[in-house]
Amino acid sequence: MGRRLVVLVFIFYFAIITGFSQTQYDSRNGGSMPAHGKFRILNIFINIIYDQTPDRDPYAGQDTPQWRPGNPDVLNDSPPTYLLKFLDTALTSQKPQGLMTTIFYESSLGHLIMLGDFVVVNIRQSEITPAKPGSNFGTAEVIRAALTKINSSGGLKTIYGHDHLSDYDFFEKGYLGVPKKMIPNGKIDFMMFFTRNTGRKEGGAPVYNYGQHNPGEGNSWESAACSKCTLLIDGQAVTNEITTAQNVGIGDLSQVYKNIAFHEFSHNLFGGNDFHTSGGNHFGTSNPAVFTGLQGGYGLMGGANASLVSCNGYERWRMGWIDTLNNPNRYEIAVNGANGAISKDDGPKTFILRDFVTSGDAIRIQLPYVDAGAEHQYLWLENHQVGRNHAVDFLQFSSEDNCRPSGSPGIYAYIQVGRDHLSSEKVSTVFTPDETDNLRMLTAKGNWDMRLDTYYDTTNCIAWRQIRPAESYKRENAFCGYNDMQSHCWDTTGHAAKIDGHVWCTYPWIIRRMGIKEAPLPFLGDNLTAFSGRSHMDMGSNPAAVNVVTHYTSQYGMQFKTYNKTNNKTIYLSGLSIKMQDLGDLSMRIEIRWDDYTIRNNVRWTGTIALKEKLIIGKKVTALLDQNETPVQLDRDSVSGYFGPITVFSCDSGSTMEMQKASRLVLDQKSSFIVRKGARIIFDKGCNIIIRNGSVFRIEAGAIVEDLGAKIKVKSEAQFIKP
Repeated sequence: MGRRLVVLVFIFYFAIITGFSQTQYDSRNGGSMPAHGKFRILNIFINIIYDQTPDRDPYAGQDTPQWRPGNPDVLNDSPPTYLLKFLDTALTSQKPQGLMTTIFYESSLGHLIMLGDFVVVNIRQSEITPAKPGSNFGTAEVIRAALTKINSSGGLKTIYGHDHLSDYDFFEKGYLGVPKKMIPNGKIDFMMFFTRNTGRKEGGAPVYNYGQHNPGEGNSWESAACSKCTLLIDGQAVTNEITTAQNVGIGDLSQVYKNIAFHEFSHNLFGGNDFHTSGGNHFGTSNPAVFTGLQGGYGLMGGANASLVSCNGYERWRMGWIDTLNNPNRYEIAVNGANGAISKDDGPKTFILRDFVTSGDAIRIQLPYVDAGAEHQYLWLENHQVGRNHAVDFLQFSSEDNCRPSGSPGIYAYIQVGRDHLSSEKVSTVFTPDETDNLRMLTAKGNWDMRLDTYYDTTNCIAWRQIRPAESYKRENAFCGYNDMQSHCWDTTGHAAKIDGHVWCTYPWIIRRMGIKEAPLPFLGDNLTAFSGRSHMDMGSNPAAVNVVTHYTSQYGMQFKTYNKTNNKTIYLSGLSIKMQDLGDLSMRIEIRWDDYTIRNNVRWTGTIALKEKLIIGKKVTALLDQNETPVQLDRDSVSGYFGPITVFSCDSGSTMEMQKASRLVLDQKSSFIVRKGARIIFDKGCNIIIRNGSVFRIEAGAIVEDLGAKIKVKSEAQFIKP
């Protein structure tokens, strides 16, 4: 018996150290808390009375009607006016009223119900730093002092009477992807600490750190507080399991739809900083990002740089939030009761896509090709009936002072890179640590080479009359260009060898098209973001229905470094086309084909491009292969002189390309066009090929050429090479 026990212990130990345990990690189990259930958060609102350094109170002498200072000797004195509009204290059969309750209720399709109650603590600075008046203090010190005051006042006493441990103890805190024990364990599940007037000043005298967070800043997990702090509740000293701390300032928190509290709370569902996405990432995140710079978008993990204030389908998919009424077959992604996760193998499809927020409908299309070893990519389509669905679903800040549009109803699209496993025996497979910011928006305005203008301009919307550099659309660049909803990186010196820091990169604050100033703060979206009315995407549109180029980048601190992971460097053309039509009843018709190979409009293509199937350049259509001027890599290319390679188009073996009558193929700026062995190219009578400025047209031995009368012009040190 003893020997058998030793063997069993050894096997168990071997399983742990070799990673062969049978634990199944699943994103739908949430992070530190469950993603499904009904819970209540204990919220502590803290105002500091600066009795040691009164000049450091950021709101000294101001009337702040949403949250005024109160009596430090009484709990719950002078509470913020908006508490019941922020979190519901109980949920009846009616629709939630509190903003946070509503957003997570709508986002989860009713799977996650977050309630709350509140304690307000006015605390003297001298109670935080009694021994060293005026000295610095951090978040933990603020929280510790607030809990001490509550305890010394007799214990927990909330504003709305939820004063027992049973009001806040529903589950046991767990770990990423592991099922949580849904039983009380004698601890408070979740506490959120909100500060009114903490602050930090780093530059210029005096330098100080009073509570760590400036307005709009916060953090999550146990590091946000002292894990051994206790709260007196039901006559017992009770510890807390999950904590967030955030400075919310003096505004109306119930009107700030993308506030720091929602972002920090969401970390406990999705994961750590490596899950920053949808406008919620920042350059302080140490985990490698999929692209250089920051990506905007929308979702629960979004923040100040997010557009729509609703969630996205990728997040619902990660959490397993499905509408069982609209999705009786319980597809992971559903559209009108059918499977919404499709690939080329599924063939052509036609869907009626209902409003995303209220029905849960979404479509995810796996893009058919990426480079060997690169992560899969997916194109998401969501129908956000902004202004029509009676939901929290509109552009951020549009409710502030009407300086921004609320957004238009239509299809909101984005591309997902990697993180396509919901479940695995390896935690790193489900919660990959090196794919931060893995969603890239596609907007109906398309992708462009941008120009940084030489003048500055003023924006008055939400930005307090900030003077910012202006940009202009330069040339369409469907495959590699910038869109409005991502940061743009600029070499302002004009000759740097490397993009080596985020000082190069900023979101576009002011954009002009044809000299006309567009809507304020375009990186937050506008009424032209969505695909509305009758729209389409295919390989000839802008944006195109193709995969994206990645450049994994570690962008922590001031330095950018290339991260060692397989990038996708090639744009693959396929017959994927998507036709979208607004049916006028809050739904959109989506027609998906995989055999639409004809280019019907002029295109300008850049980058490394591969044809795997078929391409037809239609009559009188011009296809220009040109140099990409938008950075897609950190190092300046030695051949092109830009932060991207010269354009190379390859007709791969087995592919077919046809140039119809009066069509034109123009190679410019050292571009190359290569017809590989086993590929077929057809030149109809009267088509034109123009090769100029050091470009090369090469036909390899073994390629199939049908020339019915092409006109070929070779100019400016260019070459036409055939066997």
